[in-house]
Amino acid sequence: MKMNKLKLLFKKLLHLLVGYFIMATGICLSVKSHIGLGPWDVLNEGLSKVTDISYGLINIYISIIVIMIACCIKIFPGIGTLLNALCFGIMIDFILPFINVSDNIFIQLMMALLGIILLAFGSAVYLMVDFGAGPRDSLLLGLVLKLKKDTTFVKPVLEAIVLIIGFIIGGTVGIGTLMSLFLLGYFMDVFFRLFKFDPKTTKQMNFYDQYLYIKGGFFNENSNT
Repeated sequence: MKMNKLKLLFKKLLHLLVGYFIMATGICLSVKSHIGLGPWDVLNEGLSKVTDISYGLINIYISIIVIMIACCIKIFPGIGTLLNALCFGIMIDFILPFINVSDNIFIQLMMALLGIILLAFGSAVYLMVDFGAGPRDSLLLGLVLKLKKDTTFVKPVLEAIVLIIGFIIGGTVGIGTLMSLFLLGYFMDVFFRLFKFDPKTTKQMNFYDQYLYIKGGFFNENSNT
């Protein structure tokens, strides 16, 4: 029993990392397409310009604020939330040099579209683990659960608000931004249905849930070895 639980834990962690890597690849494609940032990145860039704080630090601050807001609607962080915050930057820095920039608008559009599809696919892959959503996905799932609305409604509304704020304070908006705003939620729902994952009923494990999970699996003296 103990060894099976240990294998399952490592499988979940690997599942998370694979999902993050797919998402990071999608973000890199969107960045290298040079036709517009995603809504959250528009906000990050705008805040970086206004405050003169580095883009990376702004992203961390925004993540902390988003986690706090998610906690207010009873979506608490877990291992997946922490790994999301720590691994994304490393993966993006690793992948970016391998993707070339093109001046062909058709190729740029295809890069942006593929980036959106991979971001949606990676999101579905890691959310299925139920080991803690990333900061922004935690907020999204919390709103989906609270409002009882589909991702296709909640995500565009949330990101439209973020986008407007980011644009007002100087973030860069382009065709890729609009594609992300209107297509990402749709593709996420496609993959959710494909994987039979319902974001309205998901129970993402927070740190306390994971403590009980690990304690019950590894340290229960009554467990069979």
